[in-house]
Amino acid sequence: MNMALARLTNNETPRPALRTAIRGWFGYMDAAILDWTETKDLPRERLRDLLIAAFGAALLAAQQIDPEIELTLTG
Repeated sequence: MNMALARLTNNETPRPALRTAIRGWFGYMDAAILDWTETKDLPRERLRDLLIAAFGAALLAAQQIDPEIELTLTG
């Protein structure tokens, strides 16, 4: 988690809304993966797509409640 926050903030201290959103996404990711390992009723690629979409939604939600959040997204 710390590495993700460091990449998103250029190693700056993350704002509370961003930190909370990313921690929440990691919890969501853990739960989704545990569900998938039990059921495997969703193709792996769809699980990946779901997790990526939820990550984007978490970032947008953090920015919505704190417009001062500036993210650096690089490939």
